[in-house]
Amino acid sequence: MSQSNRQTWLIFGILVVGLLLRFGALSLHSLWLDEAYSVAQARLPEAEIWRRVSELHPPLYYVLLHHWLGVAGAGETAVRLPSALISAVNLLLTFFLARRLVGREAALVAVTLLALAPLDVWYAREARMGVFIAFFGLLAALGLAWESGWGMLPSAAALTAGLYLDYPLLPLWVGITAVWLVFWWVRGRRPALLLAWLLPTALAWLLFQPWAFHLYSLLERLNDVFVFAQLLAQLGLPALTARQYLLALLLIGGGLAAAAAAAYRLLQAARLRRPLVWLLLLGFGLAVLLMPVPRVYSIKRLLVTGWPFVTVLVGWAVCQSGARWRQVWAGLLGVSLLASLAVLATPKDDWRAAAGYVAARAQPGDGVWVDPEWNHFPFSYYLPERPPLRPVRGQQPAADVPAWFVAERPPGQQPPTSPTEAWFDAHMVLVETAAFYRLEVRYYRPGGDGG
Repeated sequence: MSQSNRQTWLIFGILVVGLLLRFGALSLHSLWLDEAYSVAQARLPEAEIWRRVSELHPPLYYVLLHHWLGVAGAGETAVRLPSALISAVNLLLTFFLARRLVGREAALVAVTLLALAPLDVWYAREARMGVFIAFFGLLAALGLAWESGWGMLPSAAALTAGLYLDYPLLPLWVGITAVWLVFWWVRGRRPALLLAWLLPTALAWLLFQPWAFHLYSLLERLNDVFVFAQLLAQLGLPALTARQYLLALLLIGGGLAAAAAAAYRLLQAARLRRPLVWLLLLGFGLAVLLMPVPRVYSIKRLLVTGWPFVTVLVGWAVCQSGARWRQVWAGLLGVSLLASLAVLATPKDDWRAAAGYVAARAQPGDGVWVDPEWNHFPFSYYLPERPPLRPVRGQQPAADVPAWFVAERPPGQQPPTSPTEAWFDAHMVLVETAAFYRLEVRYYRPGGDGG
């Protein structure tokens, strides 16, 4: 067998492994909070989804999931399958984009690294929007890469749909634009090419205006987020308006464009290219190794939208790393596979087991409580016939009614971790507990100070 045929079969095998990582045992872990919220929203009538969905997320994902539930049902595998399918399509789009920008060999490296990427594997198995945003970002970028008027059509459609799907498309498109502007500049600054970016962007923003007030509301709420409030205080700035946040995003985009231009210039210097390439490869490998750490999920949700583009850059860097670039490629694939397997082994809040534990032991007259109150979404998904009570202002449990309480806390943190749990501990007798990763089911009987 020739070396070319061996490489073809090897790449095919890697892609098969990547698909198995995405589609295999989709119900391995129970749905967690965000996924259960997706299902709860998707179960509403379509008109109600458009009317009731909060400004935290636009409605399109929930509308699409609503129609999918009508076909496939609301089981764990069914609700996660669309994400796995879109993630598989993203592999194909990434290959096309990389081949267009950096050549066939680098494209093969990029698509295999994405196939085994732990970040992409994690979110391909989750009933949320991350890989869908990556899909629309790739489609819009491909429209630009075609360098023709016809490319404006997929770009405009992808940007419009992406904005109605979730707001992270906005910073993703700003980042794509920053890099593309450097590409446009070095390719001769053709006005027609600039128009191919400007028209889809303007059209998508115009079509998004009926929903834009929700985005503005969300941006103004950033002033109440601790990180942003601290940053504004450090800079001596007042609370920002929504338009000022958008302006800040554009300024960040300008900074990214300047950084991309500087990186391009540095990479043109032969003596600097090799060290910079290796610095990029080492940084990528370290980032991949850190992905299984169960922290900073908010940042990971943003990273997954742009990870296909990262693999395109890394694919190019691998091919520039020297005569032993295939060994470098193999090393990164090995690191990625190990990290992806670690991701699959990472525990999640086991709402399936926690709800099943309560269902098997609770008596008809027992109360069931969850805290924080939004945890009623995953609990009710698994035990819809027994919706839990939720703490609200001024409401206290009845001290003469046996109660099951589902607490949420990191492993090792000591109870109580909420006012409701503290009330139970003070007024009732704790009879039994059962832990399910970050969840703990606690059963109380009347007694104690309040009994």
